[in-house]
Amino acid sequence: MEMVSIEKLERLMTTVVRRELAPVAKRLDGMDDRFDSIDQRLDGIDIRLDAMDGRFDGIDHRLDGIDGRLDSIDQRFDDSDTKLDKILNVIGEIQDEQAGILAIHADYLDSHEKRIKKLERHSPLTTL
Repeated sequence: MEMVSIEKLERLMTTVVRRELAPVAKRLDGMDDRFDSIDQRLDGIDIRLDAMDGRFDGIDHRLDGIDGRLDSIDQRFDDSDTKLDKILNVIGEIQDEQAGILAIHADYLDSHEKRIKKLERHSPLTTL
């Protein structure tokens, strides 16, 4: 059996490895191209997202202003509700007082009606 030199073995191994790895290296180069394309797309998306963030900042600022106005309106409604409750309470008190006065008048009229009927029964004018 013939002895193979280490140099020959190294060259043979290098050749085999190069031959076997060549398709892999070619595919990796293709993947690099794809990744470059993906990176470019992502950069474009980032630019658009930054632009949208600027728009959202403006919208957020406007919404904060609207929130402030809505808080002011809510406060006014709360104040109006409180005033309306007070007015309704006063109206209820007045109605209670009027009901009491009407009850007094009704009692007064009832008592006078009884007197009038009594007088009518005993009056000489009604006996004619």
